[in-house]
Amino acid sequence: MGAGQEGEARAVFELAICDGSLAGARWIRTVSAGTIVVGRAAASDLALPDPSVSLRHLRVCAGPSAGEWTIEDLGSRRGSRLNGQRLQPGRAVPLRSGDQVELGVFRLRFHGDRAPSKASARSAARELASRLESATPRTARVLHIAHRTGREERVALAPGKKLRIGRGRDCDVILGDPRASRHHALVECRPDGAVAIRDTGSTNGFKLNGRRQRGSVRLRPQDRLEIGDCLLQLELRAGAAREPASGGWTRLLAVPLAGGTGAAFPWPVMLLGLAAALASLAVWGV
Repeated sequence: MGAGQEGEARAVFELAICDGSLAGARWIRTVSAGTIVVGRAAASDLALPDPSVSLRHLRVCAGPSAGEWTIEDLGSRRGSRLNGQRLQPGRAVPLRSGDQVELGVFRLRFHGDRAPSKASARSAARELASRLESATPRTARVLHIAHRTGREERVALAPGKKLRIGRGRDCDVILGDPRASRHHALVECRPDGAVAIRDTGSTNGFKLNGRRQRGSVRLRPQDRLEIGDCLLQLELRAGAAREPASGGWTRLLAVPLAGGTGAAFPWPVMLLGLAAALASLAVWGV
């Protein structure tokens, strides 16, 4: 393939998420370019917006003859594996149809220039949409805080997020109680929805249902958690949790748009849109 034909090369990738709450989700992506950069940057030819992927992670290049491809790790932070073997940064090696590449939480199967059947594409789109729907929390988790002054507040807990509690001004929940340490405890809502609280080296610890605790314990609805004269309780509510407008907890990902620009969207919303688009492409045979 000559230099003037390089941009006509067509590469088909089947992408799968192999870690996290969306593990197992798959979709198909076709890229028409002689040189394909894969990375976290929105301007990448194949953008994978996840912290486990470097901005410029690896490069796939068309060879001089039709059907020939090479792959090269671009010095990524966590490295890349081709069929289980770690790629040496800066060294291009042959890439063949059926080869699997692992980078970060993603696994890529290279199909050369031939896309899987339409039935497979539809199945992948339906599977992705189903997993996204099941990954969306249907029950909101809210931490209710009753301060010693009588003031009350409620803070939404999003899966995977952490909430610092203490007397310090840099805490997410500030307790105006002299028995609270500057950094007293950490509340974490795990990806599976479980909520736990961990003492972070406080002087007085905390009480759970009247018993003094240290370390990390799971927090269940209606448990009475006492830090000094402040009472904290976990509440479950129907519907998705609403994040505080100023909290900045919702993780935003840069999604490449036409012209190489980027816009910020929450990860579930971005992938739901992607699933819908893939389903449409599969139906119309694109």
